[in-house]
Order: sequence, then structure tokens, then C-alpha cells
Amino acid sequence: MKTSAQQYISNEKNGHSYVTIYRNLFENREEKSAKDGNLYILLKMSSEQKAPLVRLSKFVIDSIADGYLYSHTKTTNEAMKNALEEGTTKLKTLMQTDKDIEDVEIKTTILVVLEKKEGFYIGSIGDGEIYVLKAGQAINISKIMKSKNANTAGIVLEENEALLVSTEGILSTHIPDIVSSTKEKKVYREITKIGVNLPLSSAILAFGTDEPIKPKEETDNSKQEDSKIVQSFIPKDEEEKEEARLELEQQEDISNRPKLYVKEVKGKVKEKNKIALMLAKIKIFFVNAYTKIKPSEETIQKIKEICGKVKAVLTKIWQKIKEIFSILWEKITKQFAQKQWFKRIMAKYSQMSLGRRPVRRVSTPVMRIDDYKVRDLRGKRFKQLFGILAVVLLIVLGVNFTIKTKKLNELGKDANEKFKKIENLLEKTENNLETDRTSAETTYFDATQIFKEIPEGIREKDEETKKQIEVKMSEIGDRLFKKVGISKENKNLFSYLDLVLNGSGEGSEPTDIEIYRDIHGKEGVFITDKGKKAVFFTPLGETPSIQIVSDTEKLFKSPMNVSVGVKGAFVYDKDAGVIKIPFNKDGGIENAIALSGLLSRDIQATDIKDMIILTENDNVYLLSADQKAILRSTAVYGDRYSMLSKYIENEVFADARDILGDFSIYITIEQEVGIVRYSWSYFEQKQVQTELGVTGLSGGLGKITKGYTFADSMDSGLYMFDAEGKRFFQFQKPQEGGADLRHPNQLLLIKQYEYRGNDDTIFNNVKDFVVDYNAENMYVLDGTTVWRVAL
Repeated sequence: MKTSAQQYISNEKNGHSYVTIYRNLFENREEKSAKDGNLYILLKMSSEQKAPLVRLSKFVIDSIADGYLYSHTKTTNEAMKNALEEGTTKLKTLMQTDKDIEDVEIKTTILVVLEKKEGFYIGSIGDGEIYVLKAGQAINISKIMKSKNANTAGIVLEENEALLVSTEGILSTHIPDIVSSTKEKKVYREITKIGVNLPLSSAILAFGTDEPIKPKEETDNSKQEDSKIVQSFIPKDEEEKEEARLELEQQEDISNRPKLYVKEVKGKVKEKNKIALMLAKIKIFFVNAYTKIKPSEETIQKIKEICGKVKAVLTKIWQKIKEIFSILWEKITKQFAQKQWFKRIMAKYSQMSLGRRPVRRVSTPVMRIDDYKVRDLRGKRFKQLFGILAVVLLIVLGVNFTIKTKKLNELGKDANEKFKKIENLLEKTENNLETDRTSAETTYFDATQIFKEIPEGIREKDEETKKQIEVKMSEIGDRLFKKVGISKENKNLFSYLDLVLNGSGEGSEPTDIEIYRDIHGKEGVFITDKGKKAVFFTPLGETPSIQIVSDTEKLFKSPMNVSVGVKGAFVYDKDAGVIKIPFNKDGGIENAIALSGLLSRDIQATDIKDMIILTENDNVYLLSADQKAILRSTAVYGDRYSMLSKYIENEVFADARDILGDFSIYITIEQEVGIVRYSWSYFEQKQVQTELGVTGLSGGLGKITKGYTFADSMDSGLYMFDAEGKRFFQFQKPQEGGADLRHPNQLLLIKQYEYRGNDDTIFNNVKDFVVDYNAENMYVLDGTTVWRVAL
């Protein structure tokens, strides 16, 4: 069912309040995001003190729109919440960074409407009003949302129903009239009436389903299709209907007229009917043409002003001509009044002037005298009509072209001023990159904000300049924030292994990946696959090949995690417990065996997020979200292990996602903190949480889900994956003791690898990743594909 939208805004120019409505239609977006639907934003900002509300509103609206369009959440409702949060966060940030408004109290109302195929989604912050018209009643949605302390809602409109949103005090004042209009099916007219009479600093936005118009009954009971009335549109069959109507009327008129006015010419349509039909066609043609080239209100106003000026000039010229002619005629009359020839001419003119009424010629029903003169007169009239229309059309097009050219010049001037400011700021950023990083970040931020203010619809030459500046900004931003773009196009991202195509086949469900380096320095990766109930090993090389780990006793039921120790690789199986893949003396892989003490019945935890093997004894550490603890089991004798016990407990482990370690234990948390660290305390004789911060990174870590580091080295990097931003961080680990003291309790950013490819599905389902011994390549298990990232 199609819907229509109306909007009305009333602003006052005092700097204390500003109202605007923004729309982003899916069909008009140049770059289609993963989010569909038409987005509408009603924003009102007001303050007791004067503030740059227009400028602030642009930043807030851009943040709301980007928050929805580029949200990675699974549901539309969550995306709407993200959009509202982005808008409020942006306003707070701007107020904190701008000294002119940091002490100004700004009251904000945000109403967001998202129109999708399944219905409407609504987001609200502030004192806005939201009503739904259903079954002749008005439902106060904003009141319901406030009572439930909710910021979002969803509705579905049926036929002849409407969704209305407005600033405070608009809908609630007129709701009785609106409800009355629904019964008469005149909601659009009532909304228009309210919109025309809006008070200052207010706005209204209305959405409604198409209201079908019942066809009129005809006398001959013939079938007639439903017609839909659309503003400024004439149906294609209007011409045929008009012809039929005129012909019927003309036949009725002719039957009642004297025969003197009837002329039959071999069964053809009467002359007068043909003229009437032709005039009707011309009328419809020009109505259609006018509808297509209908100028804007601004253009019409300009035309009226020009026509008024032209009329005034022509009037003055005509008056001058009349005055000159009057003076000349007076002189001629005085000079020749007594002349005989002048008297004869004046007498002849007097006779011609008497009775200007034309003499009617006699005609018969089948013959017309001097009919060619009538046709000639009609031709002249048509020529005059087309001439006038052509002049009017040229004036309209000329004025429209002038207005567009003027607007383009203004936009170009504004854009070029911003280009110069951005180039100056980027130059300062480059100069301060090595000496004053804080100043460089500040100037770069200012440049990005000005870039967002560059107007749309500028000339192609200015668009090229804009693209060049955007490329330069990206390059400087990468150097400033230590970013490296990874993609197939940049030739640093390669599809290394596809488990479905390269041997595992259909039904493959990979869950984890771990790297192994044997005593000869050869490297390979273990991959657990719960879909195939197997563990695979792939030696690293130019042409990877898949080997199935020997499991003669069919121990693997649902392998979830794998970690490499000193004496073998260990696999956590959700249904079988912990299984060991021993290494022989040459570093080769042997048959899988079960571990006594770590069978499935020995593991009470139900939600194991990850496993890691540490120390020379190959102790087993399981990260349990349901028990909010790290469980440990130590090797007792051979392949016998002790009973699991809680080694480290913390409430945040409920949101834990991965565990890694060297001489400390690191746990990635899907919270703002990102990662926590535990180190052994010789004083307390246990693992205690130690401070760990991040330095060199502008902004937050994002949504950290996975991490990796070498267990036996403090000089190797620590890597983390941000699922929200699709980027991999490389940090240098801190060193708190010994001679090589470096940035204690701080992870130092070395690089961040950011995905910039065209395929949006890449890195959407990252299970885990590893880095080779020389830190040259990263191997990422994403769905059923292993990607190689050149570092």
C-alpha cells in the first residue's frame, strides 16, 4: 500500500530556537547502505541564550542519519536506538568542545520516523507529540512510550489510517478537529489547515495511506475504473473523456438549434464540434505541459515582478506615444483644417466610423460565402495564441535558468571558501604530525567538520576538487591515526582457504583456528569444525591443503575451541570434554585421545567461550560465561588431569568473548573496557587484576570480540579485533619490570588495519584469528573462509 507524506515548518529568526525536517529516501541514495527504508527526522532546538542552532542541527541530523544507515545491529529497533544515541552524543560533544556554547542550556526534541515495507518505526527524545489515527480514533503514542519509559515504537497503518508527529502543543491542541476530519475522510485538508496556521518554532509531519475515491454512477450503468486524484496530474484518458463529453453536448445543442446553423458535409462531424474538440485537446495539452514545467513559487514570484516592471515601462511608453500623437494631430488639424482635400478625407473617415458592426452575409445551409476569411482569422488567432505562449515559456525558462545559475554561483563560492579552509587545516595537520600530535588531531577534526558542511549540488569542477580533498584527507588521516586500509583492491587481503570448496564440503561449520610451529620451524593451522565433527590441519604455504586429524575412536562430537600447548594441541568439545592431539618427537601429529578428569561429565560449566593452554605442564584454562570465572585443571600424571576449579572470578566475565596469555592472562570483554588483564601477585600468591590502558588510539576500541598474542614472548605484538568497525589493532605490550621498562600498564598502538573493500559480507562472522611467527601475515577465520591479511 502506497503512503504519502506532508510536512510544515514555521521558524522565527531570533537565534533562540530552530526547527527543521530532514528526509533521506532510499531510492535517492547514491550509495546504498545495508539499511533500507525512507528516513524522516524532525528536530527542534531552543535555548534562552542565543546559540548557533542551525549549525548544530546539521551535525546532529547527520549523526542520527549515519547512526541508522551504518549501524551493524541485527534489528531495526536497535538501529533506531543507535541513531538516537548518536544524535544526543554528537550534541553533547559539540557543546563540550565549543567554548561559546558549553554553558548554554539547549532544549532538544528529536522525532525520527522510518518508513519500511513492514510498517513504520518511531524514535522519540524530548517533548514531541505522536498520534496514530485508527478507526476514527486518535491514539497518543508519545504518551504510551513515556509511560513505558521507551524511546522507540513500531506501528502498521491500514487503509485510511495516518501517523502524525509534531512539536509540543500542536497535535494535542487540534486533535478533536483531526478526529472529526477522519470521519469525513478529509484528514489531508485538516493537516494542511493546521500547517498553514502553525505558530512560530513548530513543525508537523504527517504520513497517510492512499484514500480511494469512489467512482460516480453513470446513467447507462457502464463499468468505470476507480480513479485516483493526485495533485498536479491529469490522467492520460482525460482527452478521450473530454472529446466524448463535448460531442454529446454538441449533438444535444445542435438538435435544438435552427437549421440555418447546421451544416452537414458528407457525414463528417459538424464544423463547430470539430473546433470545440480541437480546443479541448489544446487545453489538455497545455495543462499537461504546464504540469511538467510548472515553475517553483520563487520563480513565479520573480516572473510577476518582471512582468510588473515590463508592464509599467510599456504603459509609460504608450502614454508618451499618445501624448506625441495628440500634439502632432493638433498641429496638423490647425495647419490643414481649411484645405478642401483634408475636409474630404475627414468626411470619408466619418462615414467609415459609423456603424462598425459588420454586415451579415446571406448563406445557405450547404454554402458559406467568404469562408476563407473566417479560416484566415482563426489562423491568425492561433498564431497569436502560440506566439504569446512561446514568449511566456521563454520568460519562465529564462528566469528559471537565471535563478539556477545564481544559486550555483552562490554554492560554488561557499564551497571554494570551505575548500581553502580545509586545505589550510590539512597543511597544519601535516606540519604537526611528528611534533604535536594533539594539535594535529584537533586541526584534522576541524577539517572533517567543515568538509561535512560543503553544500550539495555544486558544479562538476567543484565536485572534482571535493574528491581530491577527500582523498588527501583520507591519506593524512591514515598517517595521523596509524591506519592501513585492507581490501582485495589494495592487494593486501587474499582468500587463503575455503573449507567448503577445498575439501570439507557442504555442512561445514568452522568454530576456531590456532597456529602451530613445529621443531623444524614449519607452521600450520588447526581448524575445529563442529558441522563435520572433525579437526583439520593445514600447513601454511602458497597452495594450502587440508588434512583431517586422526580420530580412530570417534571422540570428536562437537569441537568448539583449539589451543596449542607444549606436548600437543588441545580441543574443547562441547559434548565430549577436552581432547588431546599429541605431538611426536619430530613434531608430527598423532591420533586424538581423551583426557581423564576432563571428560564432558567432569565439566559442570555450560557456556564455555574459549580455552587456552599455558605453562610447560600444559595446564588447561576454560573461560566460562555462566560461572563468570576462569576454570583451571592441571596435569597430574601423563594424560591425567585434576578436577576443574575456579581460578579467577569476575562479574564482567559474563560478557567475556576470548582468553589469551603470555606471562599475564588477558580476557576480551564485549563492553566499553574492551580488555582486562590478570598478573601473578607474589604478595597475595594469586592472580590479581592489574591496570591496563590504551595509548596512541584516538577514540574507543569499539566492540572487541577476539584477540591474539604469542604465549612465550613479551616482545611479540598483542592483536585485537573490533567487530563493529571491522578493524584489527596491533599493540606493543607493556613492560613493567627489568631494564627494558616501557609504557607501564599501557598498550601502545602500532597500527590499525581497517577493512575498506566493496564486499560488505567480509569480516561479518569472524570466529577467531592468528598471526604467524614473523608477524608477516594474519589468518582470519570468517564463516567458512580463511582470509590472509598481509601485515
